[in-house]
Amino acid sequence: MSLEKIDLTCPKCGGNMEVDKENHSIHCPYCGHEVILEKSDSESIEEKSYARQKGILRANQENQTVKKKRKAKIAVITSGVIVLIILLSVVYYLLQPKIDPFKYIDVSFSGKSGDGSAEIVYKNDEAEDIDLNNITYRISPNNYLSNGDTVTVTAESSDYMLSASSKKYTVSDLYSFLTELDSVSEKAEQVIHNKSRLTVDMDIGNTWYSSVAPYKMYLTIDGNRGNTLYDIYKVEYKNNDNSTAVRFVVVYYKNIIVFDTDEPSMSYEGTMYSGQIIRTLDKGYNGFMTGYKSIDDVKADILSHQSSAVKLQERDSKISE
Repeated sequence: MSLEKIDLTCPKCGGNMEVDKENHSIHCPYCGHEVILEKSDSESIEEKSYARQKGILRANQENQTVKKKRKAKIAVITSGVIVLIILLSVVYYLLQPKIDPFKYIDVSFSGKSGDGSAEIVYKNDEAEDIDLNNITYRISPNNYLSNGDTVTVTAESSDYMLSASSKKYTVSDLYSFLTELDSVSEKAEQVIHNKSRLTVDMDIGNTWYSSVAPYKMYLTIDGNRGNTLYDIYKVEYKNNDNSTAVRFVVVYYKNIIVFDTDEPSMSYEGTMYSGQIIRTLDKGYNGFMTGYKSIDDVKADILSHQSSAVKLQERDSKISE
């Protein structure tokens, strides 16, 4: 080991003395004090200095090793705590009561087929010791529904172990556009006629004709886009020569829904009185009215405004006035 210089404290001035290996001496560059050393002394000082440096390095290495071990120990403890927390969470979850979340709900469907909506209804009387606020339900889709569609309800909970996470429900009980004219009961037909009669009386007046009564109904179905119900009235009146004339007037309902229950009702998107301007020889209607001369004219006019794909149903009125 070669070591050129060793710092020592000068006994006279307190400065740093330098070791001169070649001359086997140490001297102070400040005051000039010099000490001649034997070769063995110089080597001894060198060896001691080397040993001291080596000791410092060893101490640093040992310190680094201790720090690494400490970090590794902390990492092991941290990992153990995390694993323990996970295990405790799993055990806690497994110890929770296992329940069927769909036992406590129903799905209610409302609205019109094609534009219906779905809603979750809670059966609180079934819940007993279950807090339904701790179960989250979601339903998809929940709008623009038609009868026969399928919706999926999902359930999540951090408090209960669920036996199932999803369930499918079939859409039903949505109101549909009228598609079968023969399905309309006499009571429901009377509701339609009552509404139509008000329109007829308002449009043609109620003083000049001798009789007016419901005669026939037509229904057109246009795929999934809707329907139109035509309620046709037969009007009889006297001509100026006292002969009897017959005309047909029509009130139609666009996208009609008939709620055929014990107390029937109906809804529709639009209604209008329709017909052709025809000449009459009556005493009180100024010679003209809106209507048709024959039922064939009515049917022909209805079909002239429909596409070839439209189906036409008809039935004679079961109600007479």
